[in-house]
Amino acid sequence: MTYESQNAKLRFAFTGGIIIASNANLARQSGPMQGVASRFRPIKWELTHDEVVAVIHTIAKNGWSKGSAVLTVKECKEVATALLDMLADGQIDCPLDIRLYTEHALPIYLYCQAVGQANWKDVLQSKMTGTATTQAEGQAQRTRRLEDLALQLFNGNQSGAQKILAWKMQTGLGQAIYYRHLRNAKNRK
Repeated sequence: MTYESQNAKLRFAFTGGIIIASNANLARQSGPMQGVASRFRPIKWELTHDEVVAVIHTIAKNGWSKGSAVLTVKECKEVATALLDMLADGQIDCPLDIRLYTEHALPIYLYCQAVGQANWKDVLQSKMTGTATTQAEGQAQRTRRLEDLALQLFNGNQSGAQKILAWKMQTGLGQAIYYRHLRNAKNRK
């Protein structure tokens, strides 16, 4: 292997192997990872549908928590079963992904449980429909949509903490971004 910099030229023999796991396309990265991608032949590895289902069930068997809120194994299994059924029935039109379970379905179930909303499946379905239809939107449209959502939450009857929780569950974005979009929405009016 060789490595050249402005001040040094290194050369050494390497035996063995290197495994680099990344969820990013290394060929599209800049910096050191672009160099890694140019010197090795990446092999793309994705879980099969059955493997994703198995991982979701494994996560469910361990329960789930976010901060101080905890979902039991029974609740996690209920969410997993409902999510997989919704995908199979075509109620949610997006590819099965572990993040769909851990970053969307479980937090939405938790949020609905916290605010006493029983129809968490409807909330999940509307969020996934919104996510699927907004992927092609431009930056200006996305910003406008988030500003409108921040203003809608602000004008709602929930407490401040519940508004922030609803924002995080619906967008995946943090509290500071909520307040920035809210300020922009108010200035726009």
